[in-house]
Amino acid sequence: MSQKNVPKTGFFYGRDCWIGLSFVLFSLVLYFGIIPREVESSGTLAGLQPAFMPNIVAVFLGLVGLALIVGNPSREKSQDEEITWGGLFCPSVWISLGVLFFYPFGAERLGYIVTSVAVLFFFLIYFGCRHKGLMVALSLGVPLGLYWFFAKVMLVMLPRGLFF
Repeated sequence: MSQKNVPKTGFFYGRDCWIGLSFVLFSLVLYFGIIPREVESSGTLAGLQPAFMPNIVAVFLGLVGLALIVGNPSREKSQDEEITWGGLFCPSVWISLGVLFFYPFGAERLGYIVTSVAVLFFFLIYFGCRHKGLMVALSLGVPLGLYWFFAKVMLVMLPRGLFF
């Protein structure tokens, strides 16, 4: 069968399927091999084992891989879906990198919560979210939820800044 006659659809044709498969395999290696061997399981902190967070990351990585594999593998790309931006010369890439470069400096001085709310609000506006209620809910909810989880549940010290 020549290359011309090979259909461009199917379960394992797309690059997403191969990337998803590698995510699933890597998450299995992490969950069953690397994490049990490398993370000490002695002692608990607030009822959580030391391998809790690495296991969560491994499971999440596997779920992302599964989503890539079964995401709609038989769909063909239409003409409207062609990538039209200029890769690394796209201004959005450089603006995002600049904001993320200065984020740690802002977090040190202003604190995690204030900086995270401001950065997330900026990104939502910059990348086109126009629903004001959603912007406020995400800008406040995500940083506060992450702060509660890491600072209160996992007992990780986050930058407090000037205001706290």
